Amino acid sequence: MYNMDTMPLRKGHIWILIIASAGQFFGGVLAILVGVIAPLITITHHPELSSWLQGFIFSAGLIGIMLGSLLFGRLSDKYGYLFFFRLSPLLIVGSSLWLCFNPSLVTLPINLLIIGLAIGGDYALDPSYVSEIMPQKWRRTMLGISKASSGVGNILMILVAWFVLKNSADPAIWNRLFLFLTFFAALAFSGRLWFVESPEWLALHGKSRKPKKYQTFLGKMSISAN
Repeated sequence: MYNMDTMPLRKGHIWILIIASAGQFFGGVLAILVGVIAPLITITHHPELSSWLQGFIFSAGLIGIMLGSLLFGRLSDKYGYLFFFRLSPLLIVGSSLWLCFNPSLVTLPINLLIIGLAIGGDYALDPSYVSEIMPQKWRRTMLGISKASSGVGNILMILVAWFVLKNSADPAIWNRLFLFLTFFAALAFSGRLWFVESPEWLALHGKSRKPKKYQTFLGKMSISAN
């Protein structure tokens, strides 16, 4: 038998930390991405856009983050964390691909809103999941690292945008930058396929854990240290 509170820190815990913190990472990416595409769109393609309309379009992601934190938090408390934990990266994959292959001023705010909803949902879910899975003595440290992953997203998106714009003089390439989100969101979804339901949620709702599934999950973390 394994005890999550007293188990030594394993490589499996680090893997969970990376995958579970993806929402923080995506939030950092989105902040830089919107700042990059806004002038590319308004200056080169749509200079006629008024200031209030520009603000409305490019703030859609932030609005989505606010709504997603409220909506996903309430829904996950009622129906469980795992489904929404997997849904969030799928929404990002779908919306970023939509923008990549069908970019327009109509689809942009809609998909930024959806991406924001997914990121906001992760903001509500990932601290709880990380704190429940990590050994007790490491929880505060791991939560701090999880929050800091937003800065990693900032830096990587800056580097990607710099490289792309340095090597392309075409401002219409703005929509291709969303492939960066697509790639990492797909990785996050695939990594979350082996996650299990929140132990605390199961306990609060009087649902029994599936012993074999949980022992396999914890056993993988233990074995991964070897």
